[in-house]
Amino acid sequence: MTSKMKAVLWGVVLIGIGAVVGAVILGGMSRDVEVEDKPYEAGLRYDQERNRAIDIGWRTGVFIVMRKADEAEVRLMIKNHDGSPVSLRPGDIGMIATRPAGDLKDVKCETGVEREGELKGLCSPLAFGHWEFVTTINTEKGPLQLVERTYVEQKTD
Repeated sequence: MTSKMKAVLWGVVLIGIGAVVGAVILGGMSRDVEVEDKPYEAGLRYDQERNRAIDIGWRTGVFIVMRKADEAEVRLMIKNHDGSPVSLRPGDIGMIATRPAGDLKDVKCETGVEREGELKGLCSPLAFGHWEFVTTINTEKGPLQLVERTYVEQKTD
């Protein structure tokens, strides 16, 4: 092997190592992961709240998130098992947006009832990324917490 080939080979190896190191560093800085201290217990709590909603006779829908500037409009559909909307009073509802990972603070959302069975939350400021929307509803059987996870898109305007 000539010295020119050895130099080219070493150059390729160094570029490859540099690319791998750069990718690892960049990936570690930009990843958005959900970390739970005690995932088993969190899963049990989640199941317990879902089962309470089922015992009450409720089915929950998926959030629809519409982003405007630094705020997000969040909607949660709640229906009885027969498909009829659940009647809720605005004073019985609270919603907090929390980031599963990262150092962003929780955001308290202004809540209201849009129409029968549809809750509306206005959350501001809300950065893009993974969020959990924790909705607390005071029911006849005590407070019920519903947790819905969604990804809030980056604003385009």
